[in-house]
Amino acid sequence: MQLPPAPRKNVYRISKVVRVLTTCVLVPVLAFFLIGPVWMLVDSPSEAGFWWIILLSGIGLGGLVVFQLRATYRASLELRPDGLLCTKGWGPPREVRFAELAGFRSGPSRNNQGLFLVYRDKTRKPFRIDLVYEQSHQLARLLREKLPDLDQDSIDTAMKEILNDTRLGATAALRRDALRRARKLARYLNGAAIVLLIWAIAIPEPYDLVLILTALLPLVTLVLLRVSHGLLTLESKKTDVRPGVAYALIGPGTTLAMRALIDWHILDWAGFWIPFSLLAGALFSLAWFILPFPETGRLSQHIAVVFFSLLHSFGLVLFLNCAFDHTSPDLHHSTVQSRHISHGKHTSYYLTMRPWLDGVPVKQVDVGSSVYNRHPEGSDVLIGVRPGTLAIRWFFVR
Repeated sequence: MQLPPAPRKNVYRISKVVRVLTTCVLVPVLAFFLIGPVWMLVDSPSEAGFWWIILLSGIGLGGLVVFQLRATYRASLELRPDGLLCTKGWGPPREVRFAELAGFRSGPSRNNQGLFLVYRDKTRKPFRIDLVYEQSHQLARLLREKLPDLDQDSIDTAMKEILNDTRLGATAALRRDALRRARKLARYLNGAAIVLLIWAIAIPEPYDLVLILTALLPLVTLVLLRVSHGLLTLESKKTDVRPGVAYALIGPGTTLAMRALIDWHILDWAGFWIPFSLLAGALFSLAWFILPFPETGRLSQHIAVVFFSLLHSFGLVLFLNCAFDHTSPDLHHSTVQSRHISHGKHTSYYLTMRPWLDGVPVKQVDVGSSVYNRHPEGSDVLIGVRPGTLAIRWFFVR
C-alpha cells in the first residue's frame, strides 16, 4: 500500500478565517451572477435579449469570482533554505531566491499589512507578500532572520546622521534631546493647524483674528523649518526619524481658501490675478529657499509647496482685499426673480436677481441662509459694491 506523501515543512496557506470569509461572501455573489439572469430568462421570455446580455456578463464576472476562490484555496508560500516558493491562483509556482534580494520592507499592502521583498536589481519590482497566511507572524519572523530589514536600516542611518550632527548639540545626549523637542514642536504646529481649521470653519469669531493667525502659521512653520537644522521636515517618511510638519504648512492655506469662497463675492476677477501671482510667486520662492530640497529632492515636496503657494495666496488675497475694505459701497437695487436651495455635501442658497450689475440682465448668486430667508420671490434686494483694498471689486447682498 502506497503511503501519502509527507506534508512539507514551512508551507503556509491562506488562513482559515480568510478562506471561510471569502467563501461566505463570494459563493452567494457567484450564485447571484449565474442563477439570477437564468431565472429572469424563464420568468420574462419577452425580454430574453436583455437577460441574455446580463447572463453573459454574469458568466464573465462569475469567472473572476471562481478565480478568486481558487486563489484563496490554492495560494501558499513555502519557505526553503535558499528562498521562497510562491504558489498563486493560476500558473506554475514562482521561486524567489534569497541571494537575489537586498532585503525587505514592511507596509500596507492591497488588503492588509505586507512585506515587500526588494531585489538587488533595482529594475525589478519588489515581491509582495500579503500577511494573510496561517502563522503569518512566524513567517515574518523567519524572513527577518534571513533578510536585512531595510526599513530599520534606513531608520538607523537617519538616527546616526542626527547623532553625528554637531549643529544640534555638543554631545549625543543633547542631540537626542533636540530631536525630542523637534517632535513635540511638530505636534504643536500640526495641532495648531487643526484647531485653526475647526475655529475658522465652525465659529470664526473674532473673524480677523482667526484668519490672521491662520495666515501666519505657515510662515512661522517655514521659519522653524529653516532654523531646525534639518530636525523638522516637510514630509516625514515611515523610515524617517525626523518629524514632519506638512499639515502646518498646507492646512492653513486650505482653511483660508474655504473661508474666502464662503465669505466673499468677487464682481470682477480681472484685478485678482496680479496680486495673486505676485504673492504666490513670493511664497513659492520663500519656501523653495527654506526647505531642504538638496537633501531630499522628493517630487512630493515640490507638489506640496505648489499647493501651499496657490491655496494660501488665493485665500489671503481675497481676505486682505475684502475684510479690510471699509469704503462706502455703491448701492444698487434689484428684485428676486426666483430662488432655490441645493442639497449636496453642503446646503447652498441661491437667489436669482433681475436686473444685475454692469448691464447684465439677470444673475444667480449664492447667499447665506439669513439673506435667503429674508427675501421671498418678488422682494427688493440691495446690492453693495466696494472697490477692494487690492482693487478687486466685490459685492454683498442685503
